[in-house]
Amino acid sequence: MNCGIRSLQVTQSPSEESSLDKRVPIVDEMIVELQEEIIQITSQLVEGPDNLQIISILGLAGVGKTAIAKKLYNDSKVRSHFDKLSWCVGYLIYKRRKLLKDILSSVRNLKRDEILKMEDKELAECLGSFNAELTN
Repeated sequence: MNCGIRSLQVTQSPSEESSLDKRVPIVDEMIVELQEEIIQITSQLVEGPDNLQIISILGLAGVGKTAIAKKLYNDSKVRSHFDKLSWCVGYLIYKRRKLLKDILSSVRNLKRDEILKMEDKELAECLGSFNAELTN
């Protein structure tokens, strides 16, 4: 199994509007109201510990979770801090296999056919090996 690294290719970037975003417009005022949270999370991402950490953005529908995530993903400090970035929309990608394939295809140099042939366990192991390379 070849799990080589390649340059980032995102299948759907946060700057592209999803169908859900078109139904729930994001108002600039909401971003202004969430600016303190965005600054706090940005600080955690770029100034936090070097080891792997997960930052969850939780809340009811329509409170601005996706708006915060898009703002963070597109932030120049965040983008320059990380070697690889991947954007996956959780409410659109609800199947584990599809989520694993989408993330893997954005951070690994694998042909589409190779990824399609992999079992879920292989997909997870390949992502795990990528994470191990980053943390060593």
